[in-house]
Amino acid sequence: METLNAAWGLMTGFDPALTGIVGLSMRVSLSAVFFGLLIGSPLGPALAI
Repeated sequence: METLNAAWGLMTGFDPALTGIVGLSMRVSLSAVFFGLLIGSPLGPALAI
């Protein structure tokens, strides 16, 4: 239970280290989605033919 309380405290306390990690994770994920869309959009219909 202490672990859950500590995790909840980090999430609600806006810990700068946690905020940085979450921000970096979001940037990496969104850039992967963007490049996947950029490559997959023209490639998908070309392979469907």
